[in-house]
Amino acid sequence: CPVSLAEKAADPTPFREAEQVIYDRNGKELAVSASVELVAVSPPEIAKHKGGAETVAKHLSDILELEYDTVYAQVSKKLSYVTIARKVEKVKTDQIRALKTQEETKKLFSGVYLEEDTKRYYPFGHFASHLIGFTGTDNQGLYGIEAALDDELSGVAGRIISVKNLFLFCHRNIKNKTRVHSSILYNG
Repeated sequence: CPVSLAEKAADPTPFREAEQVIYDRNGKELAVSASVELVAVSPPEIAKHKGGAETVAKHLSDILELEYDTVYAQVSKKLSYVTIARKVEKVKTDQIRALKTQEETKKLFSGVYLEEDTKRYYPFGHFASHLIGFTGTDNQGLYGIEAALDDELSGVAGRIISVKNLFLFCHRNIKNKTRVHSSILYNG
């Protein structure tokens, strides 16, 4: 079976390097980027374990300060990948990371994923916000300097390729050394 079959199931995720800082004429930071993370789940992976959805939803709702019923609905969806929260601070994702490594919760949290992201901060709040502008959830400049200089402020564009839930089955007729059947099951 050719390796390129795995590439067909790859899930490219757009990725941009952290945005640049906007300074005033005195060198004070007016807009900066910081590392945060996205929290996502694979409901089928969590559902493999009895009581998994309830336990994961309880922990995630407590850590992320979200309503349990909302998180439980997300964790129980019939999808292979669901985003629970964006722009989550490292303090909270470190708590989730700890659950992923603790012996009693490791299996349940194997279906919980943490992905790097960035968040734009404005140290002076709304000061000069009509000039500085703002960015959207994808960190693209939508207004003001953020929009006008988006190409200069944005990092280098790229992508991260990951394969989620790929199962490759090859059946060969050993005697005749011919490939009889191959199939890909992809829950992506």
